[in-house]
Amino acid sequence: MTDTSNLKRHQVHFTLDGRKLVADTDRMAAAAILRLGGLNPAGYDLKQVRPGHRDPIDYADTDEVAISNGDKFVSVRQTATVA
Repeated sequence: MTDTSNLKRHQVHFTLDGRKLVADTDRMAAAAILRLGGLNPAGYDLKQVRPGHRDPIDYADTDEVAISNGDKFVSVRQTATVA
């Protein structure tokens, strides 16, 4: 019998809007990443910024996102009132 009580869970460290986040999995729905960062997916979209690439990757709420250590994500507000 194997004792798994001392095994560390795999954690992935990344940022959303410059804030450091940690997940116990390397695959999450885009909406789950926004929620982890304290944002409501109904009001925000998720984008991934990649070094050396001009355009970010856009994700729909239901898209499964592969996350690696050091990945950088940003939120984009869907609508805003203008005075």
